[in-house]
Amino acid sequence: MVRRGLGMALLTAAVFTQEFAAAQVAPPPTPGPLEGVWASENTFGPTLRGELRVIRGDSGWRAEIASVETRFRVQGDSVRFSFGDGLGQFRGKIGTVS
Repeated sequence: MVRRGLGMALLTAAVFTQEFAAAQVAPPPTPGPLEGVWASENTFGPTLRGELRVIRGDSGWRAEIASVETRFRVQGDSVRFSFGDGLGQFRGKIGTVS
């Protein structure tokens, strides 16, 4: 009977030791690919603001707004141009003021 009690005690100690050792050896979790510091910027409305100037000079047509300039060609009475990087575009016609 003493042997059986000693055997159970050793078995319990062995199981406890294995569970404790496994808990101690577990590596820390590695960060996922999306963990970290995040930032976001939302822009509503036009980036370019101010007076639009359409100028016909000796070297051709150009448009300026908010210190951004683009050059373009007029086809007939149709005026079309865009500012780079998705900043905006313009479509219009040349006419006379009445």
